[in-house]
Amino acid sequence: FPSHDTPFDLQNLIQVILRHTSRDDEVNRDHSNLTIPEDLELTTTAKQLGFDIYPALNRIGGRTDVYLRMLEMFRKDLQNLPEQLLSCVPDHLNTALRHLHTVKGMSGTLGANGHAKIFAEIEKKLALAHKEDQVASARLCIRESCELIHDLELQLAELARYLVQRNESIKPPFDANQPVNDT
Repeated sequence: FPSHDTPFDLQNLIQVILRHTSRDDEVNRDHSNLTIPEDLELTTTAKQLGFDIYPALNRIGGRTDVYLRMLEMFRKDLQNLPEQLLSCVPDHLNTALRHLHTVKGMSGTLGANGHAKIFAEIEKKLALAHKEDQVASARLCIRESCELIHDLELQLAELARYLVQRNESIKPPFDANQPVNDT
């Protein structure tokens, strides 16, 4: 039996979990060593909106549909976060720190690197305020986080609109006069 402190291959674990929980073979494929061709229109538009989307897309095999689902789930998670963060002061700052850490990570995962960097700075300031029991400083960090979340939500919504329109324009048109092959 392996000991509990034996390291494991996280990428392999993720692929095994995906293989057993999803029916989509394209999602299940390990894309970590692949490099997808860069779609300059997409990456340029995303950069204008504040996202470095190429590394994120590369990690998921260029699947903009998967990226869009991730983006939409993140947007949904952000909806109630400002209210949750505000309720953490002064007694539940550890919870606020966990929320900020998660938002920082997801921002980076989706390519919102500027936001991720600022969330990291706020997280550090909040940790220090918590350690030194500085409630007023903690409140300022939370307010700053809420403003940044609002800004991020607006940019995510704009990127989502662009991706939806882009995906709609890429789909081949359906021809009602063409026979359907259902063999």
